[in-house]
Amino acid sequence: MITWLAVYHVVEAMAPLYTAAVLGYASVRWLKAFSEEQCAGINHFVAIYAVPVLIFNMVSTNNPYAMNGRLVAADTLQKAVMLLGLVAWAAWESRSRRRRPSIGGGKASASAAAASPLQWVVTAFSVASLPNTIIMGVPLLGGMYGAMSKDLMKQIVVMQFCVWYNVVIFIYEYMAARRAATAMDGTAKISPGSPGAAPSAEKIAPNDEAIVAAKRAHEVTVNIEITEVAPASTVQKDLADNTTTTVAREMSTDAE
Repeated sequence: MITWLAVYHVVEAMAPLYTAAVLGYASVRWLKAFSEEQCAGINHFVAIYAVPVLIFNMVSTNNPYAMNGRLVAADTLQKAVMLLGLVAWAAWESRSRRRRPSIGGGKASASAAAASPLQWVVTAFSVASLPNTIIMGVPLLGGMYGAMSKDLMKQIVVMQFCVWYNVVIFIYEYMAARRAATAMDGTAKISPGSPGAAPSAEKIAPNDEAIVAAKRAHEVTVNIEITEVAPASTVQKDLADNTTTTVAREMSTDAE
């Protein structure tokens, strides 16, 4: 049975975290104490300094020679089973998508390629097996089970950062490389030419005209001219001056 003392210890461990989170949300949403630039600076500081220092404290205070083998084996087994199951589902889903007929042309295939099953693998594996152990798990377990649970949670954190986060990063890099290879295969290469680069008719023999035409059949010549855009008032003034000059010339001609 859970006693009120245990509930008090849990609330005592979680109160600083939730108090800071509620104060930060209220300061931005209602009190307007921080601007968007200041919030971005705070988030940048947390991502660059605060979280890495906290992770380093967790990993450096862990004794790798005194780790609980059963705990590490159980944690590794459940993560490996989850990851293998998700990868098997992703492979089956990719194979079934290839067998389906393409509906809607290139847009449908592009959207299907964008929503890769590997993205769902990373999301599901992160949500199911990589919880927020540093910010929430360690204080919560410390309040529920005492200081001994913190040491056990540190071992899980070490395994996450040494093994499983690298696996997730590898999947991300694989998706990026696969997307880049698909983009290179499906992109047409256009080599823009210029009129000056075209061979002159004097240097082309009569027998080579067909060969040159075949080589230049797929070339695209793009000429871009950038001119200065004058204001509308200037254009109207110039037009009025030209009209006045023309009328004066016609009048002088008629007078003669």
